[in-house]
Amino acid sequence: MEQTIALLESIAQADGCLRAHLERGDLASAGTLAGELPPAIQTVAERLARRASLPSLPESIPADASGLGGWLDQLGHWLWHALWYAENLRIEQPASLKPRCALDRQFLSWIEEIRVLPQEKLFSRIQKHFLAQSPEDQQALEVYFKTFTFWGSLDREAGDFTIWQNKAESFYAHWRDYLWLYQRLEDYRSRQLLFGIVNNWYRQDYLTLSLAVENAWPDYFDPDLMPCDENEVLVDLGAYNGDTVLEYMKVYGRYKKIYCYEITPATFRLLRQVTQKFPQIECRMKGAGKERGQMFISANPASTSANVLTGQGNIPVEVVSIDEDIAEPITFIKMDIEGAEQSALLGCSRHIQREHPKLAISVYHNNEDIWKIPRMIDEICPGYRFWLRYHGGNRYPTEISLLAVYGQTI
Repeated sequence: MEQTIALLESIAQADGCLRAHLERGDLASAGTLAGELPPAIQTVAERLARRASLPSLPESIPADASGLGGWLDQLGHWLWHALWYAENLRIEQPASLKPRCALDRQFLSWIEEIRVLPQEKLFSRIQKHFLAQSPEDQQALEVYFKTFTFWGSLDREAGDFTIWQNKAESFYAHWRDYLWLYQRLEDYRSRQLLFGIVNNWYRQDYLTLSLAVENAWPDYFDPDLMPCDENEVLVDLGAYNGDTVLEYMKVYGRYKKIYCYEITPATFRLLRQVTQKFPQIECRMKGAGKERGQMFISANPASTSANVLTGQGNIPVEVVSIDEDIAEPITFIKMDIEGAEQSALLGCSRHIQREHPKLAISVYHNNEDIWKIPRMIDEICPGYRFWLRYHGGNRYPTEISLLAVYGQTI
């Protein structure tokens, strides 16, 4: 299956080159390249024929290269369905070989739309949808992105739409990663949320996002997916003022040991006050990263919960890898550390490989964590299963948690 997917990706690259030739009006090059594709297309079709029901193959290449546009549309429809089926076969989910509901078809339709557009066109469409919103909504987003700068800047008066350029770049470069994640998500609540997120970024769609809000359980915890007992060793990265510990107590109430990591001195004092009434909770004023070192706090004026670590500043913080800082086996790792999650995840890799802890990780602090962190987990330790849960609002998606559990079906 890896060879089939590699062949499909080569067809996709050729498809992109064909479209570029047509946009430049270079019909001769387009016609030559198109003539090289049918053998590869036929090979893929034969390999998948017994295991998937694909749309009809594109018709014969038109003799006149000026008619290649319609042929490319047929190729695109066939190609991305083939990728869908091939990815499902690779990750051994035969029940998902065909779209099973309207949501699957909507997501596939979105993939088909964005994968053929140049990055500049994607940006133009995203910007157009933003500017179609009410002045009040535009202003609210502008104020929000000036306060929280994780995703890019927005200043309409200055003509600065960097945040939407960043979204366009993400869609253009990583649509395959979004498709991969959609297929790897274990339930339709998670898939509904992913579609709501990308539809909000792409079309400023508030409704789809609002349908995905989690009301039953707090951030990071779900007893159906992630049962905990008296043997739990929880590592809380970004423990803030103890709010996560209190939520854990409400949902589970039992544990063996809890380690809390927090970087901001004033917040750390609150954390110790809140947790001192519970036994076997150890608070450490340290940051978490790939390796040991020193960084500095960059304070966010809106909230200390959004403080981040940078390479220079006035308040130094010791940074450690969890692999080095905690010797005993870990059963649960929670991360909400304002964009440092990827680095911290690498610093937990030995624990993840050896003990397969449950993982609950915030994936909204930049434009790539939503797909990149699941990819990283899959590379560190294949065998994890993924869910997404949402506790944010509907204007812009934040408070997105990735839940990951190792092993067999829950």
